[in-house]
Amino acid sequence: MIGIYFICFFGFPFLAVFPVRRVAGKKVLLDQDDTDVWKGIAACLIILAHLIIPMKEELKGIGVALHIYRVTGGMGVLIFFFISGYGIYKAYADRKSLGVAFWQKRLSAVYVPSVVIQFLACLAIMWQDHNFSLQWLFFYSFLGAWFIVAIMIQYFIFYISWEISRGKKKRLVILSFLGSIAVAALFYIFDCNPRWYNGLFLFPFGMLAGYLEKKIIDVMPKKWATCLFVSGSAFILSGGVFTYGKGHYLGIDLCKVLAGICLSVFICALCARIRLCSDVMRYIGKRSLFYYLIHLNLLEVCEKIGISHIKIFYLVCILVPCMVEISYKICGGCNHRLKRL
Repeated sequence: MIGIYFICFFGFPFLAVFPVRRVAGKKVLLDQDDTDVWKGIAACLIILAHLIIPMKEELKGIGVALHIYRVTGGMGVLIFFFISGYGIYKAYADRKSLGVAFWQKRLSAVYVPSVVIQFLACLAIMWQDHNFSLQWLFFYSFLGAWFIVAIMIQYFIFYISWEISRGKKKRLVILSFLGSIAVAALFYIFDCNPRWYNGLFLFPFGMLAGYLEKKIIDVMPKKWATCLFVSGSAFILSGGVFTYGKGHYLGIDLCKVLAGICLSVFICALCARIRLCSDVMRYIGKRSLFYYLIHLNLLEVCEKIGISHIKIFYLVCILVPCMVEISYKICGGCNHRLKRL
């Protein structure tokens, strides 16, 4: 357990936060370096949550300090949704057309790698169980990674909203919010796990941040300390309410949306004057999709084998970076060859 505490409370925080440097005069809320680093942090928060939570039952409880990582997975997902919404708005809001290229990039960079990784993992799991099911293989491969499905739905909502708005940015943002509300309502009506709907609104909120970027940049430097304090305090309060009462009724679950909004504002405010320059987090951020998918499937395979969760913790920390790098290189090579065709 000493090694786990070291990684969780020294290794990861140190690699995430250092080095830092002050910045001034930024023209955007989040530049490419910011988004890469924060995606890396979000990926690590999710991975550590998935590794720590199962230990509670195996060890008949975990240390009080480790309990913080039981909620970081949700924080990481919220960060991903916000950055994805912000990034796609910045990349496409001013385009005169989206066309086939929009979906080619989404499919080649996100969905196809997900399907391939899920397919291979499902084969490994079925081989362990000595039970082959074509139906389960299809479902696990194409729909087994809930976050990937959710983000693809958000891309579809953005695409439809863009086609309808035709260059009217305000309408684009409003339609994206309405589309997210409609999808979230459907997930709620069909009694889906709350994770399917209580983070969706961070995607259009990221778009809203991109839409209001110039106004926010004008105000942020003057109210920097206030923005940090208010958003940070509100995040802790709303996040605490959600963590304490989640699952009891819809109002509590919606606190996660508020917590995500506050966290996103806090990140934007922080990045206005402080840049996290971690090369490790930037490296992970560029490969965050692969880290997310591979750690989940490796975790499930290890659990099927019956390995203790303490050993799984160290196996994931050692094996996932190696497996990610191999997968990332193969995917990058395939995409490069496809572009040349």
